[in-house]
Amino acid sequence: MTLPEPYTRTLEDAKNEKLMAIEDYDRSSFVNSFDIMQNDEVVASSWLTPAERANYRSSIDAAELVGLTELSLYIGEIPVTLPTATAKLMLAQIQLYADQCFIVTKQHKAAVEALESIEAVGNYDITARYP
Repeated sequence: MTLPEPYTRTLEDAKNEKLMAIEDYDRSSFVNSFDIMQNDEVVASSWLTPAERANYRSSIDAAELVGLTELSLYIGEIPVTLPTATAKLMLAQIQLYADQCFIVTKQHKAAVEALESIEAVGNYDITARYP
């Protein structure tokens, strides 16, 4: 009877593990979070999913179309009333931040795919360059 060969971790295994870690980090609150400030104090941290951003964009457009100058919405568990122009700007800033994070995540994945050793994959910093 022969025993099976012991498992040897391959470069492909290391890359797959690192790619999963990149995806986990990309979905984490380290990346997907913004602070809600009140009187120069952080009162909460939250995030808006792409669907929530699209819904709020529709709400802002509707408010502007009917001539409203303010809009009430919830950010996380915090109710806020904002001028429509401020809400529009806030949503645009969140979207641009999300776009920048998306690009960094794609760059990290491409960089990991190009690495040529298990050691290099292990040393790769998946947290670098996020805005």
